[in-house]
Amino acid sequence: MALGIGGGDAFLYYAERPVGINLKWSKSPKFEWIIYNSSGVAGEKINTDTWVAIINTRLSPEPDFLVHHVRPAGINIGWTSSPGWLDALPGSTKLATKLAITKFLDTITP
Repeated sequence: MALGIGGGDAFLYYAERPVGINLKWSKSPKFEWIIYNSSGVAGEKINTDTWVAIINTRLSPEPDFLVHHVRPAGINIGWTSSPGWLDALPGSTKLATKLAITKFLDTITP
């Protein structure tokens, strides 16, 4: 699926950048996103006030989750592979999160 906000350069896509998160805007849709609802099923209806997982399929070497990630400047989003993201989690949560991400990505990566 594509992520867009409407009007002008409305569609978000993955692109390498020298600073900040590797995202840019495009006038045309870029079909590189998967959104999972709170039950973990892609493509099903997403109800309001529920958790979702947003994954970009263009990251290399494998798809990655778009996550909250505190940065010294700019918007506070990143990838689970962003330097320092996993380190910000507490001890046992860090290991459990890493295992869950790996297991989940194994189910969607060919």
